[in-house]
Amino acid sequence: MGLLDEFIPVYYQVRSMCHERNGGDVVTTYNVSLRNAAGNRMGTVNPGSVLTEQERQAIAAIFIRDKAQFEAATGLTEWKESEE
Repeated sequence: MGLLDEFIPVYYQVRSMCHERNGGDVVTTYNVSLRNAAGNRMGTVNPGSVLTEQERQAIAAIFIRDKAQFEAATGLTEWKESEE
C-alpha cells in the first residue's frame, strides 16, 4: 500500500436512492460512499439526474401501487392539507 493510498478513492458504494419532485420534474439522487483501497470510508457524494417522462410515469405507477397496498394493509387514509 502506497503512502497516498489512504487518501485516494478506489471504490464506491451506493447507500441509497431517493426520488423527489422538483417543480414539474422528478429528480433521482444517490447517496454514494467513497472508499479507499483498504475499504475505509472517505466521504460521500450525491450524484443525481432528472427522470425522463417514461421513467417518471413508471415511478408514479410504483408509488400509486405501493400506496394502495399500504392503505389496504393498515386501514389508514392519507392526510390531505386543506386549501384554505
